[in-house]
Amino acid sequence: MNSETIQTLLRVRAFEEADPEGKTLPFSDRDNATLQALTEAGDPGRASENKKITREQWKFLARRAEILQQQEQADKVSFFSPANAQRISMGICCAAFVLGASSHMLGLSRSFDIVALPILVLLLWNAVVYGLIIYGWIRPAKTTTDHGMMGFWLKRLLPGNKGVPDADKASQLYRKHLLPWLRSWLTPSIVSWFHAGSACFVLGLLAAIYLRGLNREYVALWESTWLSASGVNTFIGGILSPASWISGISLPATLQDWEKLHRSNGGGVNAGSWIHLYALTLVGGIVIPRVLLAGVSALTAKRALTSPPAWNAGERYVAKLLNQSRSGEHSLIAILPFDLKHIPIVTDDYRKTMERLVRETWGQNAVACWLECVPYGEEEEVFARLWRDAVSCEGALMLLDINATPEVEVHGALIDAVVQQFASSSQGLLIVLESKGMNPAKLPTRLNLWKTFLLQRTIKPVVVCEGIATDIFPFSSFIHQPT
Repeated sequence: MNSETIQTLLRVRAFEEADPEGKTLPFSDRDNATLQALTEAGDPGRASENKKITREQWKFLARRAEILQQQEQADKVSFFSPANAQRISMGICCAAFVLGASSHMLGLSRSFDIVALPILVLLLWNAVVYGLIIYGWIRPAKTTTDHGMMGFWLKRLLPGNKGVPDADKASQLYRKHLLPWLRSWLTPSIVSWFHAGSACFVLGLLAAIYLRGLNREYVALWESTWLSASGVNTFIGGILSPASWISGISLPATLQDWEKLHRSNGGGVNAGSWIHLYALTLVGGIVIPRVLLAGVSALTAKRALTSPPAWNAGERYVAKLLNQSRSGEHSLIAILPFDLKHIPIVTDDYRKTMERLVRETWGQNAVACWLECVPYGEEEEVFARLWRDAVSCEGALMLLDINATPEVEVHGALIDAVVQQFASSSQGLLIVLESKGMNPAKLPTRLNLWKTFLLQRTIKPVVVCEGIATDIFPFSSFIHQPT
């Protein structure tokens, strides 16, 4: 999956979730896109709770999003595009190479200090970096969030992030979905830039040293306030011994040989062999490891860039699209309202939204069969009178009012009767709680009360407001799962 398709998926999801009533993006357009995607991408298969989205399902979702994409509806990511990221990487490497070369060419000295503090500091710094990297590998992994330095800057650099009104929910949702994906590939990309930049800095430094050595002679010597010949032998000898072993270039064998190289003795020798030793040390200790680390980070970034979003087939948005994509026969689904005092279910708009919930749960060809609303106190023998037509339906959606306090003798007995009626049906049963008229501050408490009541019967409810689902547990809501 390419980055453009991923951004299209995120963008379309944001606009659909921000428009649950189908005002900006009509449901007819969405349904047409679903049907066209089914024709072109094939049947994606059923959604399953807490399972990964399959390749066929991603193909369907991507094609549907491409059909629905409207260029003017969302901000596009330009600064953070993969092409710009590659240009930034090349720019950092070139700048690091020039900086490394300049750091030596700006100097006018002809001497090459064996106790070369700039080079030693460079080696020490890289050793610290390697230690931090190893610590990051072995420490316990933490759950990633939108916080941290990367999240801080991305939130501020995202196009269109400034001056967007709070009412522009689609743009807000788009940036919310976009941020984790951007961070997933930008973070390793930036890491690879700095690894590559460090290697280029060293290469620039070495290139400058060898280039200047063509027209002037470097003289190798050393001086130190704190180190004696013995200390230099131990310190420098330990650092350069691997390069000496690889190259065959010998280090001073005795302390007297080290003393001869001291500046106070007026000595010094041609620095060619010492430059080779330090070059091998820098290449082996910095350039090669940094190039390897840059390659690993670049591969990680490339995988993240082309990996689908971290969606789950059990999510409300994904599940309803995959459920609705199911074709099959025209299943009759009975809608069984009970004691709905706060909801005008007779209105056409409410019926349409509830019928859409039926299609999002049972498939595009599911047909809602509305039955009479049973008032409180008349719940006994409902299938013999008010709901008698439900026996000919393949599944049922039972609609309850969340404002009511669940009672075992009333709601419990009615639910048990509905469960018994549809436990062996081909399409199963879904319990829906309508939250219209409920004080939003009291909704969580009342919802927990109903969930506890229903979970005693192994039922997880779907919560809706005027027919628009706000909380859904696909398929686990079914007493008998469809086959």
